[in-house]
Amino acid sequence: MKQIIRRLAIIALAAVITIPSYGWGKRVHAAIAHIAEQHLTPKAKKTVDQILEGKTMAYYASWPDYYRNEMKVEVTDANGVKSMKGIPHTFKTDENRIPLRIHRGEALHFICESIETLEDWKNVDDSTRLAAMQLLIHLVGDIHCPAHYKIHDGTGIGGYYGKFDVTYWNQKTNMHAVWDDKIANSLSYGGVLDLVAMTRKPSRKEIKELQKGDPYEWGEDIIKRTISVWEINEGDKLGKEFDHKVSTVAFEQILIGGLRLAKVMNDLFD
Repeated sequence: MKQIIRRLAIIALAAVITIPSYGWGKRVHAAIAHIAEQHLTPKAKKTVDQILEGKTMAYYASWPDYYRNEMKVEVTDANGVKSMKGIPHTFKTDENRIPLRIHRGEALHFICESIETLEDWKNVDDSTRLAAMQLLIHLVGDIHCPAHYKIHDGTGIGGYYGKFDVTYWNQKTNMHAVWDDKIANSLSYGGVLDLVAMTRKPSRKEIKELQKGDPYEWGEDIIKRTISVWEINEGDKLGKEFDHKVSTVAFEQILIGGLRLAKVMNDLFD
């Protein structure tokens, strides 16, 4: 993992302005990172600033999407065949909706690997820890997107990460694309702070409750919180009524993603 991250970090140093959307859109990722920044302890913030070389978490929030094709890791399948595949930004579950623990096969695994790398951040070279931070910031955001899990229960509910056709506000698309970017733009215009302003302000007690657990437990919780958004069928026409139904879920996932990202940083660096 460290060797892969080190190679990717060289590319990361050439930051970009325009970044394509593969998970949450760039604005949503930046909003999640901004929320996290607002909940860092002073000590954690100081270390995060040091590792990110003075740039914000929001600045790097979508970097792994832009360099998706360069982010390859060696994976060995059940037959012992090795191949190079992209780092996943999604996760799958078993028939009981429990996230699978697949080595290098799920976003949840790479979140845990990035955390492990940063636990010894003082003894890790600058480029490696920078790349680990970028992965962590992005993937914690991505797993909170309802279109980033695949349920193995034979029903097809979110079964292909939402990749089935619908019509959204008179435009033909698929549900994965709706959650990638379209839903946030439909629910909130403006910039990153406008999107953040649409989320609620939980109490300190509730924040601690939302932050409990590890990434795999978060995955299970995410499914429970968002499964209702998949009560639609291929070919459905979605618009105002759908937006109203899922708006609370969308903003809540942005908020929770930010709070959990802050928890990871505070645990690592406080």
